[in-house]
Order: sequence, then C-alpha cells, then structure tokens
Amino acid sequence: MNKHWTGEKEYAIYLGEDKIVILEAALAGEELQVKRHLTLKNPEGFKHGLVVNLENAFSTLESLAESFFEMPYDRRGSFVVLGNPKLKAYSYSSSQYYQGAARQITSHEIRNIMSQTKSIATLPLSEHILQAVPESFVLNDMKDIRNPLGLEAERLGVNLKLFTMNFQDFRNIDRAFESAEIGVKSYFPKTMTTSEAVLTEEEKNLGAVLIDISGASTEFTLWRGGALQDMEICDKGENFLEEAISEKWEIDFPDAAKVKEKYASLEQEKNFEEELIPLIERNGKGSYSISRKVFQEAFLEIFKSWAEDILSRADRFAKKGEVHFPHYVFTGEGAQLHGFMEYLNRQFSRVARIGLARHIDAPNELLVDPSMAPVLGIVRWLNKQGRDQSRLLAPVSFVEKAQAWARDWFSNYF
Repeated sequence: MNKHWTGEKEYAIYLGEDKIVILEAALAGEELQVKRHLTLKNPEGFKHGLVVNLENAFSTLESLAESFFEMPYDRRGSFVVLGNPKLKAYSYSSSQYYQGAARQITSHEIRNIMSQTKSIATLPLSEHILQAVPESFVLNDMKDIRNPLGLEAERLGVNLKLFTMNFQDFRNIDRAFESAEIGVKSYFPKTMTTSEAVLTEEEKNLGAVLIDISGASTEFTLWRGGALQDMEICDKGENFLEEAISEKWEIDFPDAAKVKEKYASLEQEKNFEEELIPLIERNGKGSYSISRKVFQEAFLEIFKSWAEDILSRADRFAKKGEVHFPHYVFTGEGAQLHGFMEYLNRQFSRVARIGLARHIDAPNELLVDPSMAPVLGIVRWLNKQGRDQSRLLAPVSFVEKAQAWARDWFSNYF
C-alpha cells in the first residue's frame, strides 16, 4: 500500500528525460504550496530518464540531495515520478464470489481482490509494477462503483490499472537512489501525475488525448468516462527536430539543440530581416553563419512534417479508443516552442490547448512550464487521489484492523 499525504511537508523528485527536479511542498490551510525547488538539466549518469552510468547517476543524486535537503532525516522518504520511454500501462479485471450470504465490503475484501487481479495479470516477465490503481469496482451486477466500502454484495470485482516499466531499467534507477541514501516512499509513472496536473474533470469524462512531448519520445494518454483508457509511447519526441537541424546544417547535436532553443520559432509572420545565426561545423572545421530567415523557412518545413506525424498518431489513437471528438491537450518540453498552438491552429485547423499545472501555489517559472507538470501533479495526486486510495485499502478502526488481521491469518493458514 502506498503512503499518502501526511498533512506536513513532503518531498517529490521528478526524474525526466532531460532533467531532475526536487521540490518541497506543504499544505497551507486548504491550499497546496511549493516551498522550494531545485532543477538540474541534463544530469550526468542519466539519458532519457534511464541510468546509463550507475556511478555518475549516484554522484548526481548525492550532490542534489546535499544541496537540497536541509536535515539528514529529510532524505528518508520522497515520492519519485519517472518519465522515460519504457513506461507502459495495462488493464486487468477479476472478481470474487462470497458463498452463502452477502458480505459487507471492507478494505480487507478490496485488498484481496486487488491482490488476486495482480496475481492473474499476464504481464511480460520483464515488466515491474510501479503502481496498481483501482479504477472502478463491480458489486453483484452493478458496474462503475467508485467506492464499495460498507456496501453488501455476493460478488466483488475490480478493474485494475497496472503501470509498469522494464524491470532492469527500474532496478538501476532504484539502486542509484539507494546508493545516494535517498529513501523512496513510492515510484509513480508520469502518466498518472501529468494527467492529474493538467486535465480537467470535464475533459477526463468527455474524452481527452493528452500528448506529452519529451525529448526522445511522445506519450499519448487517452481518457474517457473519468478513467484512463489507454496509453502508448512513440519514439519521435522533440529530439527529432534537433536531429533534423543537426543533419541539415552538419552541426553536432548539442549545438543543434542550442540553435533550436535560441532561434527556432513558429511565428510565421515574424520579420527577421538580415539577422544571422552562428553555426559550428562538426569535427572542429570551424564556424559559419546562416540567414535566420533561411533557417526559419527550413525549420517550419521540418516542424510541419513532425507535427503531421504526431497529430496523425493522436487521431488514430483516439479512434482506436472510440473517442471521436477528443479534447487535445499538449504538454511537455516540446510544447514550449514560440507560437506552438497558434501554428497548429493555423496550419492544421486544430483546436487544442497547452496543459499547465492547475490549483497549486508554486513559483511562476514552474506553473508556466509544461514540462514541470509531472512533478507538480504528484503533489495534487497525493493530496486527492492518494487519500481516496488509502481510505479504500487501509483499515481505519481498531475493530476493522483486528478483523483484517484475523481474516489474513485464516487465509494464510487454512
């Protein structure tokens, strides 16, 4: 069972494809508030959110911990959000029948049906479960029950969403945190936390496709009827644009990334006059300049090709999930380009919006950055969804705890 918000300060860490973010959050009355945060871009030892050098990854996390945590005991427990191309989601269901008479549903029955569903889930052996979230329950013949506690039923079923990633990749991440002596309360996929941060309840109910553009990948998440229906990841993220710039002008990838960040724009009407862009050739051959107007025209063609593919994938994804008029919400690093939404509307006649974190008191640089939605989303999730899930799974009274212990003991030995 996952720990949830304690009402005191909590620490969250986001290990994304191109950054690590640590923040301290607390409840200020009824309001969630981010007290402090620290961001490290392109952390050593990591690539695309995965460990590629354990010693360097450990050193990076150790250095961040020493810089951020004020007291040694603050390292004891953080909630860690993972963002990488290895994330997956599966849905499984099962049910239990209670012979003889209807049974009052307690957290014991809910834990049992969730455990049973996980045990029969035919996941690939290479996958590690990060989170198991009950989406809805079935009581007798009634479907879509959100909270069955206290109700009576002869049959209890659950629709369980399992969020996973490759076990060996997860183990390397876990070892890096262990080596840095950073205690982890629980790992979360950004699939869960980003949706919590940026989507409205109306979008989740009516149907929405959340398009999260990271460096090496783009993640599509489909919501309908208030539940996450499906997700998929393609290996065509923001880096595709930088690789195209690198190939076209024969410059190294890091230099291409800098050129895109500083000069790329989707504002078609902007007048660049005679402005020049300095470029550095590969293999130390020297440097030269190109017209920004020429660069802009070429970049718009590159972006158009990339955007056509992303939108085509999003449309197919929505159609497969039987959502015919979805809300499209873009978030992540790739949604920060100047004129992003205006370009999509102008070029493709798409009505969409940028997904930013909502209903949280945080520094403005976090709130206006769509790539920060995963780490801000875990704060919202813990305070809302985490509490609700904890109520479902944790015995609350002494009598229920005693009953749960007795039932568990009986189940284990007879």
